Amino acid sequence: GPPSPPSSHCWASSGSAVNSTEHSKQRKRDTFVPRIHSSLPIRRSRSYRKLCRSSAEDIIEALCDDYREDYFFVLGQSQRTYRQLREAIATCDEKLGELAARVECEVSGPLPEAPRGQRNVGKNSPQFAVFETAWRFYGVDLGGVLGRSAGLLCALISEVGTRERLLAAFPTPERFASWMGLCPGNRISGGIMLKAKTRKVQSRLVGAFRLGVFDLQRSQTQMRGYLAG
Repeated sequence: GPPSPPSSHCWASSGSAVNSTEHSKQRKRDTFVPRIHSSLPIRRSRSYRKLCRSSAEDIIEALCDDYREDYFFVLGQSQRTYRQLREAIATCDEKLGELAARVECEVSGPLPEAPRGQRNVGKNSPQFAVFETAWRFYGVDLGGVLGRSAGLLCALISEVGTRERLLAAFPTPERFASWMGLCPGNRISGGIMLKAKTRKVQSRLVGAFRLGVFDLQRSQTQMRGYLAG
């Protein structure tokens, strides 16, 4: 015959299980939502207003779920490690600026004024006076050079030192380019060109200059057309 309907005890136990699950989710939502409001200023974030089409209520509702305690523990550990690394990097940048300030250099005057945006320092660049240090080391405002960056100036300062040391080691531009491996290493035998590739060298300065060339390719200058051609 037809199956008998479930007993009232089964319905009660099933209902209590559902209510228990919903109560657990609601309890976690009540504890998690205030944490989001206090740690994530979603309504006041400029990036949220420009890039996100969802409302703040929808974002908070999407973040509320049955989260496990071990996930929060691992997330907290990762956040503390990230903050420790940021503090270590900031301490290293401060020390670099202190050591660079100890180098005695002869300069004619303070760093001249520059147009806005000419000496921008990225968020991943060393956080000390990079352009002022380059002015002291070389006596030239390298901030106006196309393709330059704070990372390129740091590599130049750390690899070759001051202007006097640079000119003493490389009297001509040809020697400097040869040391960095930027000029072709021509191999000729019997009047025949066997190989004309650049030499492979291990230098941080070479990589910094090549990254500067990529910046030139994206610039609105005549150098962009020259490199593209």
